[in-house]
Amino acid sequence: MNTQIVLTEAGHQAMFTANNSGLAAEIVAVGLGDAAYAVATNSDGRTGQTALQHEIDRVNLRYGQRVSQEQLDITFTVETEQAYWVNEIGFYLADDTLFGVWSDAATPFAYKAVQTPLVIGLSWLLGSLGQHDITVHQTGAPLELLMTKDLAVIGTALANLQLQQLRQNDRITALEQAI
Repeated sequence: MNTQIVLTEAGHQAMFTANNSGLAAEIVAVGLGDAAYAVATNSDGRTGQTALQHEIDRVNLRYGQRVSQEQLDITFTVETEQAYWVNEIGFYLADDTLFGVWSDAATPFAYKAVQTPLVIGLSWLLGSLGQHDITVHQTGAPLELLMTKDLAVIGTALANLQLQQLRQNDRITALEQAI
C-alpha cells in the first residue's frame, strides 16, 4: 500500500520558521479518522488542508527515530474503545499545526477494533525534506515490531475477512429489516 504522506502548507511554513530560528519542527501527535479521500495537492505537491476531515482519535507518538537523512521511523499505539476504519492519518506539531496528512479514497490503512490496541509503525521517506531538521517527540521506548512477509500476508487476509464479515452483517440486517 502506498502511504504517501503529503506535507501541508502550514507544516511547510512551520518547518522553515523553526529551522530559520535554529530549532527543529517537532512532530508530537498523530490524528486518525475515518474519512476516505484523495488528498488534494497544489503545484508544489503540498496540501492546504489544516485538519483531518473526520478525526476520531489523537494520540501522542510513542517513538521516533531518524534512520537516515531521508527516513524517519515513527511508532504509536491507539488504545481507545472506538471501532472504525482508519482512512486518514494526520501528523501534528506541538502548536497543533497539521504537518502532514495521508488518506486514500479506496483503501483503508487499518481497522481499529473495539477493546484491541492498534499498534502502527511507519517509515516516512522524507525526500527533499530530509535536509531540514524534523524531530519526533517521544513518550516511550521503541516498539519492537516484527513483520515478516508471512505475517503481513496473514494480517491482510484477516483484515479482508473482517471486511467481508462486516459487509455480510450489513446485508443480513438490511434483509431482516425488509421482512
